[in-house]
Amino acid sequence: MLRLVRIQPRQLAVRALWRFNSAAAAAAAAINEDCTPKESRLENQHVAETTGEVDTSRHEVLLYYSHLFVPTGKLSKYIPNVFRRRSDESLLDRVRKYLPPDIPAEVREFIPRSREGGAFVKLRLTDHTLNPEQAGKKLVEYVNENAPWSVLWTMRWKVFTVKGRPWIEDMKTGFTSTIRVTFDGSDVSPEELYAALRQYGRIETIEPPAPSNKDSPRSTIVKFTSFFDAAAARNCANGQIIQGTKISISFVLSQQKNFIVEFFNSHPRISVPIALALFAGLAFLIFEPIRILSIETKVLGLMNFTDYPAIRKTINYIRYWTNYLNVTGSKKKDDEDTIQDSWLELYNLAEELKLMLSEGNNTFMVVYGPKGSGKSKVVEMALENIKSPQLVIDCEALNKSKTDNDRLGTLSSTLGYHPMFLWANGISRFVDLAAQSLTGQSAGFSETTEQQINRILNTAATSIHRISVRNKPKDVNESDYLQRYPEAKPVIIIRGLTSKSDINKQIVDWAGALVQNNSAQVVFVTHDVSHDKLLARALPDQIFKTITVGDAGVDASLEYVINYCKTSRELKRKQNETGAEEMSSEEIHKTEHAKSVTKMDAKALDALGGRLTDLNSYARRIVAGEEPDHALQQMVHLSALEISQMFLSPTSNTEWTPEQAWIVIKELATHDRRQWFPILAIVNKEPAFSSDDQMKALVSLEYRELIAVRNIGGRVVGLKAGRPLYHAAFRELVGDTFLCALMDSKVLKYDIQAESDKIKKVETELKDLALLPSRRETQSRQDYLANKIYVSQEKINKWEKELAQKLLLAQKSLDSSKFQ
Repeated sequence: MLRLVRIQPRQLAVRALWRFNSAAAAAAAAINEDCTPKESRLENQHVAETTGEVDTSRHEVLLYYSHLFVPTGKLSKYIPNVFRRRSDESLLDRVRKYLPPDIPAEVREFIPRSREGGAFVKLRLTDHTLNPEQAGKKLVEYVNENAPWSVLWTMRWKVFTVKGRPWIEDMKTGFTSTIRVTFDGSDVSPEELYAALRQYGRIETIEPPAPSNKDSPRSTIVKFTSFFDAAAARNCANGQIIQGTKISISFVLSQQKNFIVEFFNSHPRISVPIALALFAGLAFLIFEPIRILSIETKVLGLMNFTDYPAIRKTINYIRYWTNYLNVTGSKKKDDEDTIQDSWLELYNLAEELKLMLSEGNNTFMVVYGPKGSGKSKVVEMALENIKSPQLVIDCEALNKSKTDNDRLGTLSSTLGYHPMFLWANGISRFVDLAAQSLTGQSAGFSETTEQQINRILNTAATSIHRISVRNKPKDVNESDYLQRYPEAKPVIIIRGLTSKSDINKQIVDWAGALVQNNSAQVVFVTHDVSHDKLLARALPDQIFKTITVGDAGVDASLEYVINYCKTSRELKRKQNETGAEEMSSEEIHKTEHAKSVTKMDAKALDALGGRLTDLNSYARRIVAGEEPDHALQQMVHLSALEISQMFLSPTSNTEWTPEQAWIVIKELATHDRRQWFPILAIVNKEPAFSSDDQMKALVSLEYRELIAVRNIGGRVVGLKAGRPLYHAAFRELVGDTFLCALMDSKVLKYDIQAESDKIKKVETELKDLALLPSRRETQSRQDYLANKIYVSQEKINKWEKELAQKLLLAQKSLDSSKFQ
């Protein structure tokens, strides 16, 4: 009779397999037992589920087999099926196969321990004359000598005689090689424990109980090198009596630690940078394709629904029935017609730019001109009917950003770089600071603003290159395709470029890379006179295609203003026709003023000089109801007031002095506006511009658009008013008696001080010469220095007389203004 019990981790159950043969049946009949097979099975199940103990009779031997199969646990599911536990029947057959033939025994129970990779095997000796203890030793020796390899093929089976009373349980103890030996009586010495437990495997340490610990029961911690050895000791020696003391063995609950978490906590200098790098790489893999697609959508205008004919027709239909088309919708078209009809110069420049774009030259195209000269209008007309994708970058908006996050947000919105997590910058800086305080070094998680801008621009360059070759056949080379079809390359328009901004330098370098890679055509729209130096850094060996936009002539300016007033009058008439209200007397008066501009003499607009922004302001004033002469006078007066506040008021943070600005204003006011004023006339006459450092003030005044500078060979040779309207404002400032006398007196004081400083230097040299012996060689030098003192003193005397006159004139002008 055979009883085979299978113990599961969660439920202890007994499954009996009965195999009958003639020999087993005869042996079972010969043995006098008190229970039937059914009763025995139920009894064993009861014992396993209640007490967890396995009992043996007088003629039975209980063995423990180790290394039978792979223990079940969290990692067992990752082990191939060929290495996992076999069925109980197959294991039982293998156990029978390796029993010694000279010892008559049969397997009565087979209790597998899945969690520990072993099994209890209860054998019954059919020969009652054999000593169970001696028979057990022979069984262990035979099986250990002839045992097969385990399922992992790394070690053989191990068989041990169960000397104690095994305790079968399914508590959660985990995989541990440490056991706790509890003493039910006096303490067992480490030597005795070592002798009793060493047979089950190699022992690393034995930690006896502390002498100061008086708690009962006392225990010792024993650590084996292998979990299988600890499981064998626990199953075989539990309940064993050593030197009169019964020992109870249990697994020490292991603190199951996650290897990754433990490594992260133990090595922060290595784990923190690795974790942050993995996080950044994951974010890059997820969001970078989305950003590239977003930039392509922005450049191609896929989200601009007005480009679709059906939507555009619907919008125009709605505008028509809401009277929006009659009032506002025609204004843009009329403005374009006005420019093309009355300002033919801009139209010709636009055609020239369109021709440059069609050639597909690998260089920068620059539209240069002063503010308000119509540069943007030239670019707009040139790109109106071009099918190439377009992207506009406004550098002025980037330069006006106050914070780094605002600058990054503006750039990402301009390029269509989405998503952009600006809030993560503060978090990344905080994390980097925390990592630095923890590890002693920066984790490199946070980026500077320049690095983030470069990253955004690099992503945009990748997207733009993909757009340029999106329609390329597979069998055609990229360079040949782009050279043959320049319209496939996107057109990048960069407005408001200045040389005094770091982000503009980054954008220029990025644009240079696009041109060198033949990925796009770049058009710069700038009023900066030193733009060529900035662009030469990106393309040092290229010649730029430059279009210079100047001011229009007087006749063209007058025609533009007349057409503007006519357009405004027609729009007002259409609005009144669609509305129910009649025109008021004030509106009729404004309309009459708009009609009177057609009779204006062209010479009246000479002060505006054809600058588009000034002409628009002038025309709006006339449409608003002002007289033409009064409107022009107000514009000149406001410009004079602006110049007086910005350039003639003393400040400490400017690179020029009010005296230098006044000298330039006074000289240009008496000169013809259309001609360049020679710079030598100022340098040879005024001490305020006698040195190279003082000449730098002209560069600052040019950057502030007070003047325009003419350079030949890198040298300043001529000056002109920055805007034609400024020339009329210069004359008004010079015509102000009080202001002119006050500023002239400041200039004279500056000149007197400069000559006094010269005299002091000459006097110092004369004192040094006087200490030398009187010789003929130094006499000529003394005479020369004395003559310089005489000339400088004559100038001072002359300037002091003029200063007195200026101060008197200023006082008279101030007194006369009090009585007016």
